[in-house]
Amino acid sequence: MSAPILPGRTLGVLGGGQLGRMFALAARRLGYRVAVFVPEDDSPTGQVADRCVRAEYGDLAAVERFAREVDVVTFEFENVPAATAEAAARHAPVRPAGAVLHAAQDRAREKRALERLGLATAPWAALATAAELAAAGARVGFPAILKSSSSGYDGKGQVRVERAADLAAAWRAIGEVPAVLEGLVRFQAELSVVGARGLDGRVALYEPTQNEHADHILDVSVCPAPLPGAADGSVASGGYAVHPEFAAPPSTKKLDANSAIAPTNTQKLAAFSRGNAMSGAPSISGRT
Repeated sequence: MSAPILPGRTLGVLGGGQLGRMFALAARRLGYRVAVFVPEDDSPTGQVADRCVRAEYGDLAAVERFAREVDVVTFEFENVPAATAEAAARHAPVRPAGAVLHAAQDRAREKRALERLGLATAPWAALATAAELAAAGARVGFPAILKSSSSGYDGKGQVRVERAADLAAAWRAIGEVPAVLEGLVRFQAELSVVGARGLDGRVALYEPTQNEHADHILDVSVCPAPLPGAADGSVASGGYAVHPEFAAPPSTKKLDANSAIAPTNTQKLAAFSRGNAMSGAPSISGRT
């Protein structure tokens, strides 16, 4: 598929949470129809969608029927099974691709993907057995955060570990599941940059958003970020850059929040700032 998906077409969403609801409201304002595939009744997205299909994500026959009836499919959170996205892709474009979903579902896979792109991360080590605890601790150091590799969000599946002697108890606290141990990074602020890349290679970026957390849960996001240069876009050419993997042609236009163009294929691009990691290396703003 290379033709634009214009208003009047139907966008399919896997997942019915609050992010899907915001997506649906924005899409409908632009004239798109929205269909949602969700296991629950009365979901936040389903309440505002044009059509709601209620079925389990594992019902791949239902997923394929859904995909045949829409023009493109996206997902509103990363816990949609990769097999569900693959089934949808047999009948409609899935954006971002299922491979992106697969990487985002596991913190170790996600970090390895960033490293393959040459992007810095906090010090980290993967572990899956009790025998790997000591080596992970020695590699990362303390204090650190132990996080389940998958299914954790809003602080769930995460434990702060102050010293090596506490690591075994922390692993038991998260259920002795595969995990990553992350070193702490001193930073000035957490920023997110939302962007979209077209099949023609053009990239559109929105202003940086600053995120504030309370009790490990996102509390407030402010856009544009209250940092020098964030509002006028100069921060994009100063403290931030688009990795060559996502590089855009010179004609790319930066979009502002009031643009009449709202990308339907959005993904979070890695935004990295200068000089706020403990080592002085760039630090990544991403999923916590």
